Amino acid sequence: MEQEQINIEDIMQEIRAEIRAKGYADNEIPFSDIACLVGGTEVPFDLKDYLDDISMMDESRTVLAYRDISSTRKGVGKLITFVKKVIRKMVCFYVEPLVDDQNRFNELTTRVVAQTVRRYNDDDARIEELEKKIYKCERRIRELEEELKKNQA
Repeated sequence: MEQEQINIEDIMQEIRAEIRAKGYADNEIPFSDIACLVGGTEVPFDLKDYLDDISMMDESRTVLAYRDISSTRKGVGKLITFVKKVIRKMVCFYVEPLVDDQNRFNELTTRVVAQTVRRYNDDDARIEELEKKIYKCERRIRELEEELKKNQA
């Protein structure tokens, strides 16, 4: 089976000709001009902030189905509170399973993120260990190459 040679430069010339024929500007955008967005903003990774965010995530993972219902309005406040409590009782059959599902999801997500951090730390330590070994091996290779050169001379 004969392999066909692909000439990338010919393909690029055809593309450029098509761009000129269509009247498009032949401007290449430098990669450095393309912003890499993390979570919607250009923010460098910071391990301390990441760990702080995980801690806040852990603290706020539980969603409450019931919260204190009250009203500060004079006169009709008791009526407003009563109506809100009645509505809450009417929708609890629907809301409580949703809250339970959300809490289960939050628990699992928090656990997975925490495991990811532990794995990151383990990998980081292993990488550091391997880099030290590589450095020692490269140094030993240089020593052996120098010794070989001396012996050959």
